[in-house]
Amino acid sequence: MKKIAFLLGIFFLLPFNALSNQISIVDINFLLKNSEKGKKLQKEIDKLNLNQRNIFEKKQKELRKISIQEMNKKKSNMIAKLIKEINEILINYSKEKNITTIIDKKNVIITKSENDITKDILLILNK
Repeated sequence: MKKIAFLLGIFFLLPFNALSNQISIVDINFLLKNSEKGKKLQKEIDKLNLNQRNIFEKKQKELRKISIQEMNKKKSNMIAKLIKEINEILINYSKEKNITTIIDKKNVIITKSENDITKDILLILNK
């Protein structure tokens, strides 16, 4: 019985011992970062990233420029449309009130407060 237990013990220990000598580990990340080939590869990847970043930044600037130009164009068109509407109101208002000249307030140095028709025009514009 002791012989069988001894043989079983040896039988079970031998395969584990044999297997433990066949198993090894390797740190792939260490090899990638520290080998000459890995360092060279990383430099190439960094160069590609830098080139792509430069391309993207250039495209981004172009897109911002285009976007700003489009926004400014829309803004100008919208303001022009509103100014046209205000001008039509001013023309009709001047005919109704027998006003010969209307000047933008920013170009006037001194005038009486009753000459300011801004509030009247605002009421008409908001209708």
